[in-house]
Amino acid sequence: MTKTEIEIPVAELKSVLPGLAKIVGRSTTLPVLNCIKVTLDAEKQFVSLQANNLDEIATVRLPNAATGSSGQGAG
Repeated sequence: MTKTEIEIPVAELKSVLPGLAKIVGRSTTLPVLNCIKVTLDAEKQFVSLQANNLDEIATVRLPNAATGSSGQGAG
């Protein structure tokens, strides 16, 4: 399995994290719900951040200015 690195500018990340934090649970029995899924699309044009709490899903798409391979990860 290859490691995927996705770069996101701090200013853009700071602007979307408060909204995603409302979806991500603080105390849950399912640890996977404490994560944000990060995806770089196959065309490498957008980085998507997705939060899910089984009742709500929030997705933010940011323009990608970095080079790299497409993929996904959780953080």
